[in-house]
Amino acid sequence: TGDTSLTFRSLLHIEPDSVLIFRKTSSTVQAQSQSQVLKLKNVHSGCIAFKVKTTAPKSYLVRPASGALGPGETDKVQIIMQPALSECDSNHRFLVQVVPVSDARPVSREDWQKFPRGSVKEQRLRVDVEEVQVGAGSPSLPSPAPPSGDLKVKYDEL
Repeated sequence: TGDTSLTFRSLLHIEPDSVLIFRKTSSTVQAQSQSQVLKLKNVHSGCIAFKVKTTAPKSYLVRPASGALGPGETDKVQIIMQPALSECDSNHRFLVQVVPVSDARPVSREDWQKFPRGSVKEQRLRVDVEEVQVGAGSPSLPSPAPPSGDLKVKYDEL
């Protein structure tokens, strides 16, 4: 299966295909992890194996990090930025590797290393971090609490 005429795009369609955008708030209150979904679709006539790597493995959780797909099959890879280590920056990169295989069984780490160099196709994705300002105009925040007079009335009703 060392066909060098195959390209990454003739084997696997990924979405997004070049940039993963993570939104990072400046507030420490919202320290929840940010995640992105990488959609994969086998566009090859045979089975393929895929692997997702990152230049910052401690900053992201990638699930599943590898797998196999039959013809026409799809999968979703969740990429979660770790909140405690959210030194997420635009220098981080992801690499998606794909190779044609004989069946849709998962490929071991050892077997990945045995593939001929030309048969593994790669697509790089960069990370883009958007700073989100948390303030009164932010639509993601819950509406402000009612005036304290209303709370007093509700409290008295109890």
